[in-house]
Amino acid sequence: MLAVVYRCYLPHRRVVVKNPHDYADLISLVPAARDYDEIDGKPTAFVCQGYTCLAPVQSAAGLEDLLATLPRG
Repeated sequence: MLAVVYRCYLPHRRVVVKNPHDYADLISLVPAARDYDEIDGKPTAFVCQGYTCLAPVQSAAGLEDLLATLPRG
């Protein structure tokens, strides 16, 4: 899924990768990351724009489709 994120032109993107087994340091830097976990034990991408988060996706293809709907500016 990271490859999909980096292939898309999203000039204002912020990417936070959370390791479910070791994220104490991440939480100190990005407290909101505490609320986003994998679903059913599968890697999960949470895409937020402004103050709204979209439905989570669990596949590279789903993430690519979702990112294609975002404004580029």
